[in-house]
Amino acid sequence: MATRSLKLKAGPLADGAGGPLPNQPVTFAYKPSGSTTWQPFGAGTVNTDATGNATVTASLPAPAQYDFDAAFSGVPGQYDPSNHSELLGFFLASKTSLGPLVATPQ
Repeated sequence: MATRSLKLKAGPLADGAGGPLPNQPVTFAYKPSGSTTWQPFGAGTVNTDATGNATVTASLPAPAQYDFDAAFSGVPGQYDPSNHSELLGFFLASKTSLGPLVATPQ
């Protein structure tokens, strides 16, 4: 089975007033749809950027169907954990390419 690169973006992570929370850890995980075991996706945990977004890229076997999850565990005494942001049943197709089209007069 071939692999295919996939980029996941979660965010923005925001405080109660709607302001972005930069430099905060967001954990990404995936599992094949139907599985019960979550696995780290890419680096697993990445920090949010200045706008509160977290992005990670990794390769997975394709074609296959996956569930994805992103979570912020909070900062004790400062920020509550966020709800998980889940993307369920995403189908990652195999990459294809088509060579050039050539016309030959007959």
